[in-house]
Amino acid sequence: ARTATVSIWWRLSSLTAAMNQRQKSGKPVHTWPLAELRESGSWSKNFQRVGQYMSTDLFTVQQEDLVDLVAAIMDWEYVRHVPVEDAEHRLVGLVSYRSVLRVISGRSPEDRSKPLAVADIMETEPITAHPDTPTLDAIELMRKNRCSCLPIVKDGRLVGIVSELEFLRIAEKFMMEAFRADSVAASDQGSGSNGGTSIPSNAPPQNGGSAETNVASDEVSTKAVESKLTESATQS
Repeated sequence: ARTATVSIWWRLSSLTAAMNQRQKSGKPVHTWPLAELRESGSWSKNFQRVGQYMSTDLFTVQQEDLVDLVAAIMDWEYVRHVPVEDAEHRLVGLVSYRSVLRVISGRSPEDRSKPLAVADIMETEPITAHPDTPTLDAIELMRKNRCSCLPIVKDGRLVGIVSELEFLRIAEKFMMEAFRADSVAASDQGSGSNGGTSIPSNAPPQNGGSAETNVASDEVSTKAVESKLTESATQS
């Protein structure tokens, strides 16, 4: 589910923007043309703050739950971090896959047969962010504290989570957009004319292509995000 978060958000953003514009026209709904992805606006402006793309499809546990449950959730749902909440949905901790691995590798065969509670291995003071936290600040926060995810908290309650995977996916999209723009520019220069088909700068990148699947470095990802967002902030 989290793999498609960015694509789903992009479609919903485009649909909302299109509906807003068509309502202003005063024309009957049945005459409205279909929404297009480009109507969402500039791609980079849609990722200025973490609340715009954070994952809200969360899997959480409570302190008294067993570590076995956390391990099962990570296995079933392909997640590497599981937030810990209290009965009021307040964030009280975080369990990472590294914590689970340490427990598995560090316990003796005798100890492994004994139940272990989440409270015994969770990080009790995880680094968090707010939905309005700028993306560049979130990246710097993760770098400074050497953490791979940020639980997103609003009014004391957990509302989402952002991990390095989100930044990797966003960087892939930005890089594909840049690659396509460079390709079109090179094609136009090679043909010696301006009659070729151009790709709008705000057009969403499409899935597929070898360049997208070859992005594997967190450092490249965060630098690509920083460069694109900084350029957007300077222009706005």
